Amino acid sequence: MDDLTTLRLEKANEDELLKILGEFIARHSQTFTFKLLSENDRRRKLWYALIEKLKTPSLSKCQSVCLEALRILSRDKVGLDQLLNNEILSVLIRLAGLVADDEEAVSINNKQNAYKVMLEAQKCLCNLIYNSTTAQRLCCNNGCLEGIVVRLKTYKDPDLPHEIKYFDMRMLFLLTALCADIRPKLQNDLHGFTYLIEVLDLILKSSAERNSNSSKVSSSKRRANSSRLGQWEHSGDRKSVV
Repeated sequence: MDDLTTLRLEKANEDELLKILGEFIARHSQTFTFKLLSENDRRRKLWYALIEKLKTPSLSKCQSVCLEALRILSRDKVGLDQLLNNEILSVLIRLAGLVADDEEAVSINNKQNAYKVMLEAQKCLCNLIYNSTTAQRLCCNNGCLEGIVVRLKTYKDPDLPHEIKYFDMRMLFLLTALCADIRPKLQNDLHGFTYLIEVLDLILKSSAERNSNSSKVSSSKRRANSSRLGQWEHSGDRKSVV
């Protein structure tokens, strides 16, 4: 993205923003490095322009596409440590639905139309935590960890998508793997192990129920096939049974 396009992005309205970012995403869906952004401070300007758009209430319909563009940019670790700060990460954490209050977490989960935005924000955070020591350090102290633990308590909600849970676990893994200092905090202060065990129990219970239902369906099919076979044999029908 050149200087002119970045300038257009900064001044873009909703329709223009969707068009500019749609073209960028289509062109760079498989791009992992952006060498041109290292020139003329383009990387910082582009990141900050996108974050400002995410903070603008009138552009809420563009949040998903802005986050998708940031996710693509966050694949490139060059310059991330220098440009990231608490403001950027706080915006992403808020859009990912990671809050420290139980009631607010439940309220956010009920907003099903926000799941796409939440998921893209989670993916951005995963990339940043993986690629940047600055992101790792800040996410240990800015409520990200607490937000993940709070959402663990809502996993019984059948409407909460599997993808949201998956990227929560991915972030938690990255933080605890790359930041050993927070492991005692997760275990002792936030009682993370207790909630993780509850999540594991929930997964095992759901799996057992699915297997039980599958067995019942298979059993019903076998009885139905046996009944039809008996009818065919009794009537002298010699058709092959598949």
